[in-house]
Amino acid sequence: MKLQKISFLIALFSIIFASCQKEFSLEGAGATGAGTWQFNDSAKLYTGIMDTAYIQTSGTTKILHLIGRTLNGQQIFNLNLYATDSLTIGTYKASLSQTDFQYYTIGKTLYDANSLIGEFVVSVTVLSNNTVTGTFSGLAKDSSGNTKSVTLGKFTSKVDLTKNKPSGGGGPGAATGMLGANAGSCTPTTISGTYTQGVPLTSSNTVSVDVNVATVGAYNITTTQVNGVSFSKSGTFTTTGLQTVVLIGTGTPVSSGVQTFP
Repeated sequence: MKLQKISFLIALFSIIFASCQKEFSLEGAGATGAGTWQFNDSAKLYTGIMDTAYIQTSGTTKILHLIGRTLNGQQIFNLNLYATDSLTIGTYKASLSQTDFQYYTIGKTLYDANSLIGEFVVSVTVLSNNTVTGTFSGLAKDSSGNTKSVTLGKFTSKVDLTKNKPSGGGGPGAATGMLGANAGSCTPTTISGTYTQGVPLTSSNTVSVDVNVATVGAYNITTTQVNGVSFSKSGTFTTTGLQTVVLIGTGTPVSSGVQTFP
């Protein structure tokens, strides 16, 4: 899960923030790309990657969550299906509280479809132990409060229907969010500790990053290994909004010089 690039100089106390790459972050089944999605409004085609699909159990209701992102990572796709007892191939209608849909960026909903806005229909055409495929269309409210028609929607995703995430137990779902305090504006990292060639890192070697959490759940933030060193942290976000995550360094610097960590 590539979040940003950071640079510092091994064996010197001066630490430099080099650059930052904004990207949607998500941890869960299919985080490497579980499928695809797309839909149209009257003027634009929206497309992206499906990151995860999972089942949540709440009483006698089964909820299928389909979560994805655009290729640039700046918009989030969230389609939910609700069924009593079991999910099957067939039609799910917002008017019957069987589906809702959100498409948003951090702090701003771009499209919202539910039973209070108008009819929105999802047709599931394939539902096996490892694949869900379908189409969707209907009415949605845009960011200006106008009702728009969403057309030509379709999705496909890997999903394991044998694994449920019960409401209130059984482990968290996937967290969604974006690096930085605001969309389009990366927040500099804070690097702590002394970094010396040939000396193993300890728990005092850390990198603090800001994450704006959109959906609570499990997360895993990690850099690639560069010059024998990497930083990572796993956990669970229990609240949304701006939060700081402290990544712990591991490994031993092989050589001195400025190092950049994706």
